[in-house]
Formats: sequence, structure tokens, C-alpha cells
Amino acid sequence: MRSDVAQNASSDTPETSYGSLPGKRLAVRGWTNDPCRNSLGLLPSGPDPIGEGLVHCQPLKRTISHVVRVMARGEKQQFHGDSAMWSNFQLDERLEVDSLRIVKLWLCDLRIMKDANYPWLLLIPRRDNLVEIIDLKPDERMQLMLEISKVSEALKAYTGCHKLNVAQLGNMVRQLHVHVIARFEGDAAWPGPVWGAAPPKDWDEAARDALMASLKQTLALPADRKN
Repeated sequence: MRSDVAQNASSDTPETSYGSLPGKRLAVRGWTNDPCRNSLGLLPSGPDPIGEGLVHCQPLKRTISHVVRVMARGEKQQFHGDSAMWSNFQLDERLEVDSLRIVKLWLCDLRIMKDANYPWLLLIPRRDNLVEIIDLKPDERMQLMLEISKVSEALKAYTGCHKLNVAQLGNMVRQLHVHVIARFEGDAAWPGPVWGAAPPKDWDEAARDALMASLKQTLALPADRKN
């Protein structure tokens, strides 16, 4: 809550108590503790009348709301250290051998596994030396979640699958990548996980290419759709 909002409340007006301080909205550098909000319960010693309230009131800027606005305008999200980190990106050769590239998203390369047992997609952030999602910058984590959601929606809409499996493992291939897999009751691994359940099955090329074309049309960046 901005301080100009807090100023609208008279200092003589009683307000809900916040932690151990009854009645007052406290302001620090333009931010208030917003006593009408419930405690986040982050501190072992109990609510902090200043600091914890400020956690409630942090400006989102480059978090979810910002990224959503950028995507709605069809703009490219600018991440910290774009040029240096993207220029050094190299795809792990095992991922390259086992999959085919579909399209470039703002953060990730989208690829399809060479296994027709399941429509199985990979999202691979174009960042070097990443192993865990927490290795991404905060705004990149938000972008990754948005891209996972968009890819999941497009895959489910095309396949009509009964269930989506979304996973990030990396025990065998350490480079950060996320699996989005369309599952069907009665598929080669149902209801268990797909890893190790059945040997890879060759795609019918026409079926694979139709899926790839649909995903590319739906998910490609605006500039790429013109090509």
C-alpha cells in the first residue's frame, strides 16, 4: 500500500491492531504495514509490525503481473544479463539427440521427444550452467511458469489427453529442462511415470509434424509467426 493511501486514514481513527501495535498504520519510506492484512507468519517470534507488513506490500514490478502485461502486448521479456547468458547457451547433446526442436519461446526452446508412446515435450531455458529452477533469476522463474502453462494448454487442447504430467528431474541430464507429457489412460506407462516404462517408439512422421506445426502456430513469438 502506498503512503498516499495511508494518509487518507486519520491518525485519530482506530484501526485493526497489527501484531503488538494496536491501531496505527506505520510507514517506512513510502510503504506501510497495512494492518488490515493478516500476518504472513514468516517470523518465528511472531508478526513484525513493520517488516512483515512491508512483505505484503512489495511492488511486483517484474514478477507475475509484469510478465503477464508484457505477454499481452506481444513484447519480448527483457531479462537480467540477456546478451551474455544467451550467447553462451549450449544444448546438452543428449537432449539434442533425443528430441526435435519445435519453436523458440521467450525464455525456453520447446522440443518434442523422439518417442511416440506419449506426446512428450521439453522446455529448456536458454541459459548456460543451469541445473535447478532456483538457478534462474526471479523474473525468469515467473516466465518459465508462464511458458509451462502455455505449452500445457496447447498440448492438452491438441491431444485431448486425460492428464498432463509436468516434471523437472535432471538426475541423468543435469541441464535444466522441464517435461510436459500428455498422458492417456491405457498408454504404455499408465498410471505410472513414463521413465523406463517402455522402449521408445518411432513417430509416424505425418502425425508428429502435424503436432509440431500446431504447437508452433500457437506458441511462436509474434515475429516468428510471420515466417
